[in-house]
Amino acid sequence: MRRIGLVGAGAMGSALGANWIAGGADVVTCIASRSTRTKALVQAAGLHIVDTMADVVTSDIVMSVVPPGQARAAADAIVAATGRAGASPLVVDLNAVSPQTVHAIAATLADAGLDFVDGSISGGPPSPDRPTRVYVCGARADEIAGPWLDMVRLPGPVGSASALKMCTASVYKGSRALILQAMLAARRHGVLAEFLADAALMWSSDVRDWPQDIALAATKADRYVDEMLEIARTQGEVGLAPQLFEGVAAAYARVARTPLGARAPEDLDRDASTEKILDELVGRRRAVLFDFSGTLFHIESALVSLLRALGPEYLHLAPAMERFGGINGSTTPQELPNDMADVWAQRDLSAQAHHDAYSGLSRHAGLNREDAETLYRHGTSPEAWHPFPDTIKLLRRLHAAGVPVAVISNIGWDPRPVLARYGVGQDIDELVLSYEVGVEKPDPEIFRFACAALKVAPSEALMVGDNPSADGGSTGAGIPFVQVSADPAVRRPQELTDAVATIFGTPR
Repeated sequence: MRRIGLVGAGAMGSALGANWIAGGADVVTCIASRSTRTKALVQAAGLHIVDTMADVVTSDIVMSVVPPGQARAAADAIVAATGRAGASPLVVDLNAVSPQTVHAIAATLADAGLDFVDGSISGGPPSPDRPTRVYVCGARADEIAGPWLDMVRLPGPVGSASALKMCTASVYKGSRALILQAMLAARRHGVLAEFLADAALMWSSDVRDWPQDIALAATKADRYVDEMLEIARTQGEVGLAPQLFEGVAAAYARVARTPLGARAPEDLDRDASTEKILDELVGRRRAVLFDFSGTLFHIESALVSLLRALGPEYLHLAPAMERFGGINGSTTPQELPNDMADVWAQRDLSAQAHHDAYSGLSRHAGLNREDAETLYRHGTSPEAWHPFPDTIKLLRRLHAAGVPVAVISNIGWDPRPVLARYGVGQDIDELVLSYEVGVEKPDPEIFRFACAALKVAPSEALMVGDNPSADGGSTGAGIPFVQVSADPAVRRPQELTDAVATIFGTPR
């Protein structure tokens, strides 16, 4: 049986996987750290879930189907995994990227001794009653055929399939951005009905579908941003003005931050009126819900925590502390001891469990009981926590504008002293803490609790957080979710502000 490894198992990747399964292949993918939505798509498609990328690449063929901005990183990960596994699969790139990006990926794979096929997908996810066209070029292009695929082999060199994708996408997705902006501008100036009537003179069979077309495009806007930049690069390389599609990328970036942009395609209301769709593309909301750790504030590094809490003689324990997750607010332990599993699972539902989890993990990292207590106290002190660059300014601005704000946190200690230290306690209307209310994210109930406390409907709120699995649970309560980066090293100075700027019209 042919074994196909899938890197990227979203809506398109999972549907492609189901197609190859229907053709008799075993399709495997790794979904560690992926969203609940992706896991559901993988299970529905019947894909075989494996533990690591090394398991994925020990296949006959590896397919890369990821957002355009992740294509090169995916290729690097495939090369690294094949090196560890001693594997040499055929690698197929099916991403919406420029020929220049494909050439760079092909060179990376060639250096690792891996054969390569350049491919591009035209249309939506395949199904038995609706095959999807796939353009391919490369010496082994025929090997990726599937029963639900309309395969078209291009005679040109590697890069031809991606070049074609850049040209077709510039029209299909570029036109959706033009229509979206024109409809919003027409409504703002009070001439929406006249605009649609005039457009119908030329596109009579299309105009009635425009509202749902732009709504669907909005749900994919976040990944369209990088695709539009790849189109700009493709056009710029042949002497055309790249600014045209850099502008389209900016339009989609704005849309991605609206309530409609935060939805999944399958969550669209197919019966929504044009006015409702445009309302969600303007996106004004009455309340904002923030996560605490990794969103508004971040804990200092393990190295700094050890230095400040215990002194320089403990710095050698920083790698072990990071491995065991012994610093309050740090990431999930890379290595969770068996005797800590139960208390770790309960850490955000009681103050005692939180204490026992983090002090216990720090003892596993090499501290004695007394030093572990000292480190834990420091990790829950205001001195260990720091705001992201725009946290303070944004909270004060929202408060001044009369926008209700709640903090929703999976947490087992009281962060109010942190807020007081930075003078923003009065700018937050409600704190909904898991250990106080007995419910954790992603349970939709905790988000409904916050909305009730703010006296707003879920449809009037927005959730901003760094964790799509936990914070993204807001969508289950009907609250759109916008993700920000948790890493202080990569967080843009205005990332929080950008997340709410379109929705509330807050000035930069």
